[in-house]
Amino acid sequence: MQAFIALVGLPLALLLTTTGVGLLAEGLARARIPNGLLAPLGFCVAASLLLVVYELGAGVVVAGVVLLAGTAAGLGLARSELRARINPGWPGAAGLAVYLLYAAPVLLTGNWTWSGYNFLNDTAVQFLLIDHLKTAADLTAGSVTTGQQVTSSYLDTGYPVGSHALAATLSGLMGVGPEVIYQAYLAAMAAIAAMAFAVLAGRTIFSPRIGALVAAFAMASNLTYNTGLQGSIKEVGVIAALATAAALARELVRATRLVPVAALLGIALASVLAIYSAAGLPYIVALLATVALVVAFVHGRDALRRRWLVAAAVAGAVALALAAPVIASILDFYRVASSVVDAASPSGSTLGQLAHPLPLLQASGIWLDGQYHTPISPSALAETATNAGSWVVGILAALSLIEIVRRRCPEALLAVVPTMLTAALVAPGVVPYADAKLLAIMSPSVVIGAAVGLLAVARFARPASTVIAVELAVLLGGLVILSNVYALHDSKIAPRDRMIALREVSDELAGRGPVLFNEFEEFAKYFGADATLNASTESITPRQVKLRQPRSLFGQYFDLDLQELAYVASFPNIITRRSPAVSRPPAAYRRIYANRYYEAWTRRAGVRTLDHLPLQRRDDATARATCGDVRALARRGQRSSGDVVLVAARKPQTARLDVLDAERSPGLAEDQAIPGTVTTILPGDARASVRIDRTGDYRIWLRGSFPRPTSIVVDGVVRATVEGANTPGQWLGDVPVRLEAGVRKVEIRVPGGSARPGDGAAVTIGPLAFVADQPARLQTVPVARWRSLCGRELDWIEVVRRG
Repeated sequence: MQAFIALVGLPLALLLTTTGVGLLAEGLARARIPNGLLAPLGFCVAASLLLVVYELGAGVVVAGVVLLAGTAAGLGLARSELRARINPGWPGAAGLAVYLLYAAPVLLTGNWTWSGYNFLNDTAVQFLLIDHLKTAADLTAGSVTTGQQVTSSYLDTGYPVGSHALAATLSGLMGVGPEVIYQAYLAAMAAIAAMAFAVLAGRTIFSPRIGALVAAFAMASNLTYNTGLQGSIKEVGVIAALATAAALARELVRATRLVPVAALLGIALASVLAIYSAAGLPYIVALLATVALVVAFVHGRDALRRRWLVAAAVAGAVALALAAPVIASILDFYRVASSVVDAASPSGSTLGQLAHPLPLLQASGIWLDGQYHTPISPSALAETATNAGSWVVGILAALSLIEIVRRRCPEALLAVVPTMLTAALVAPGVVPYADAKLLAIMSPSVVIGAAVGLLAVARFARPASTVIAVELAVLLGGLVILSNVYALHDSKIAPRDRMIALREVSDELAGRGPVLFNEFEEFAKYFGADATLNASTESITPRQVKLRQPRSLFGQYFDLDLQELAYVASFPNIITRRSPAVSRPPAAYRRIYANRYYEAWTRRAGVRTLDHLPLQRRDDATARATCGDVRALARRGQRSSGDVVLVAARKPQTARLDVLDAERSPGLAEDQAIPGTVTTILPGDARASVRIDRTGDYRIWLRGSFPRPTSIVVDGVVRATVEGANTPGQWLGDVPVRLEAGVRKVEIRVPGGSARPGDGAAVTIGPLAFVADQPARLQTVPVARWRSLCGRELDWIEVVRRG
């Protein structure tokens, strides 16, 4: 059922509600706008109005009532011509095509999920913000969790949540969490933008059919598409709002009754502020400047008449009225954002997720590589085609200005100039990370400009020039499509099953007090929100991890044995990731729940760890206990009072294959950033012999991340397949297998790629482990018999006081 909601229910619900609300706004303003602009207008109304509802503390129930009432009222107002009005025409076709493109990660995997996992995990924050709008939870009540602290810190900066407001309301009405609808919601916003662009293009310089085609390719621009694939809800939302504002501005320029359309334009401008806060102000200024230029071009001296001044005042008044509840947040966000994105600020975040500053030509919509944030992978053909196509798009976009003037169609400037002007003015003063956002928002305008430029090419020397223009259009359109095939193939699809398992293990510890979580899983703060979860390696968290040997925390996994005992023992509950390399929590904890990926532990009464001797190696929870270390631990125990014993944690017998020592295909290259790991995007295999000491039942585990299903072959038979994106230092598998004693020929096989989403992402492979299918156990030893532990392969040894 959730899959149906994600794939079908969300887009239909959004289209119905936004169309209804758009009809209501149109009716109240006594205006008449094109059918294809009703849903974009309704989106802008919903983003602005629902944000006001949430800002007033009314909650998701009231927001849902407002949205449904607005939808019903709008449909009721248009009931006499409803069938005609709800048909969006060619803009609807453009929206459908763009929706299918942006929703492809969901559509092609067959269930709800999202893309951008472990690339730009800000999506976890967006989940938290949407959920907070729904629940209106007190962020200061009770024990503060990582999720609450992150949510509070974002909201305290005035972080804009206009696009989140509609998502929260639809999520509440449909009875599912934001994670279920998120990718589909992004796709629906992109579709809204395509519809607005289609109306604008089809009512200025193109026919409606060609305008829809141009709009679809504009929103298919590769950099913009990647913005959607990485989960950037604000950027996709503001593109939709800006496209709607530009289309409404065109209607205003040609309107006979200005005030009604000006009021609708004011709504769209307010939605830009609701969605993008202070960062939207330059776009509004650029858009209004372009509107003034177009009005002056079309109406001449009449542009100074009183009716145009009144129209401007009405648009401004409506925008300010809707934005009034968030003015304080806009000012807060301006202060914070300025210090982050200003190139002159010492606190500026220079690159963010980027490997290098993006070139201007990347706004052309063409990038023949699956990774937009890095230089194109070494390929003369791909690089040459990208550069050539980008230059052609850039030249055509420049020609568009000449063609617009020649055709005396200045309204077309509204589709091209505002975002380009904003980028030109703002980009020199911001860091590359912010510059990339400017390019992504500008990119659809560049593509539309290139399409207009093709009209200029077509008229030079007909009919030959027409043929050339058509061939160029097909070639450039093909390059855009191919660029997006690369992007989708290399997208990073979230491991849905593991996220569900994370929620389940957290539910087991709900209400039991603080929970230590040590995996570097940035979505834990959302999926573990039902427990009082402390994600210890997050930069914003109640209690950050304390390590025995301090080091950088971001992107790292720290086993419990690497953490200070006092820090670990201060938590009554612990969640650990299951793997053959994970250390058992201290003896004072007992396991109360386990699923395929996680275990829940809670502290028991009557047991206290006084000292802890960690024993581990890389990718191995155990190491040999030296007599010197055990003697020193025992002496400390002898000085303690009470019923004191030594407790040793023993792990099942394990046989290992080190992938770096195996015979490997050339494509499986050593990963310089992750010790003991190889990385590949090519098919290949690693082969070695592994000695199994005893015949018996084992569990197969493999460390790494596997966007492609990777097989483990034993003596020529596939015995296990692991698949799914993973976090740093973690393992997948836990597949049962029966093995005979002796030397076994083992092979790890990475298959060739397929066309499915995420299949082109890099596969990382660490060691393989065959773990005897036996429970780990604790061994209690009197302190005086400490020598019995010397030389044993153990997880750890502790001095424990009982009672």
